[in-house]
Amino acid sequence: MLTLFIVKSGSADKNVPLLLRSFRGIVKEVVLVDSIRKVNSCLNKIPTEWYGVFYDNEFIQPQLAESLQTFLRPTANYSVLNVYKRDFGPDGSHAYIAPRFFKKHVLIKNDCLVPRESTVVIAETALDGWVFSSKDVYVTGGPVVLY
Repeated sequence: MLTLFIVKSGSADKNVPLLLRSFRGIVKEVVLVDSIRKVNSCLNKIPTEWYGVFYDNEFIQPQLAESLQTFLRPTANYSVLNVYKRDFGPDGSHAYIAPRFFKKHVLIKNDCLVPRESTVVIAETALDGWVFSSKDVYVTGGPVVLY
């Protein structure tokens, strides 16, 4: 259903097993890359219609994982799925909308997770859960129990 690109974050909080478990079995293929600039060169080889890009220190809530089965249909009339990302830092909590799922014809910019051609892309936003950083488990005492 989904090809998951995992980008090295350089963070001490990286936790790839947590990231993979959080997707609850909907990942068909995993591709490890050093930077987001390597994602586009792999797109012609992926076996799925959709791909996701996450850093190795992130994970998703179970509610979001469940909703992805509905959102990431090959027949969807949008080509980008935005999700809510939440960061807990020393100055409080910050939330923002982050494009993280793309149909395989959508190329992303080399320096950020944004489509190169944003004017021709139709996007949808999932309201069903959050993307967290691994460090958030420690900062907040564990906002999400995966299993």
